[in-house]
Amino acid sequence: MMLDLLFGSIKMKDIIILDAQWLARVLACIISFKVKIDNGVLFYSQLTLFWKQYPEHLHQSMLEFMEKFEIVFPLRGQKACIVPSLLVNDCNQKIIEEWKGLVPDNYVQFQRLYKFGFLPLGVFGRLFVRLMHIPGVICEYSWSNGVVMQLDDQTAYIEYSPQNYSILYMVRKNLDIGYDMDKLDFLVQLSQAVDSLITTFYAKEKVTKTIICTHCLMKHRPIEDCSIFTYDEVVKAFISSSTSIYCQDEPVNLEALAPDLVLSHLPIIKYLQ
Repeated sequence: MMLDLLFGSIKMKDIIILDAQWLARVLACIISFKVKIDNGVLFYSQLTLFWKQYPEHLHQSMLEFMEKFEIVFPLRGQKACIVPSLLVNDCNQKIIEEWKGLVPDNYVQFQRLYKFGFLPLGVFGRLFVRLMHIPGVICEYSWSNGVVMQLDDQTAYIEYSPQNYSILYMVRKNLDIGYDMDKLDFLVQLSQAVDSLITTFYAKEKVTKTIICTHCLMKHRPIEDCSIFTYDEVVKAFISSSTSIYCQDEPVNLEALAPDLVLSHLPIIKYLQ
């Protein structure tokens, strides 16, 4: 296997692999049940440990090979990459109960659900690396199909379901700290990350985007009893200059429901008269 035929890479142009089993052993040094790394993040300084039996001048080439086939994803500005296959399989049950139950008192929660007809393998790895590139974000806990992250005073739960081909994300903010619509930047950045993923890789797939009613969530209603709005409904109401949309005969402020869609996070420029 001549790698420059596959990639045209300067780093890999002089490498010829005669034994495919050798390549499998190289990959198995990292993609293994024996390898444990926090949140799937592999630092390049660790490569000499994992590949100590292989010449060091080949390490960069092998890393580039793994990046090309999306076995690992490089992190911009860091000497590290994400290895999705090394994330733990299942989410901690306590985290599921905390996020899938009722919204805690004095918290506001924004919830989005993207449903697709079909998606191929590798969705969460691509999404995870986009999330990790959000400036200032902290990864608190991650597993094979989801992650809990924090940005300033906002916490988010993001989950991909390979069974239902859906992406769910929720953002919580403690009202005791304050509630400024223009500071809900985590919700905006999550939406941008998911939308860019769809545009880049899955633009041809049909997707339905829905918003769970914030008003219902704050009233501690079970999720199955909450009103659900489509993105189109909310955008249509916003374009028609409406300030609210009805939830079970009760008006809900658009800014409180979907601050990311009504652009409330953008600064207002005041002209001097």
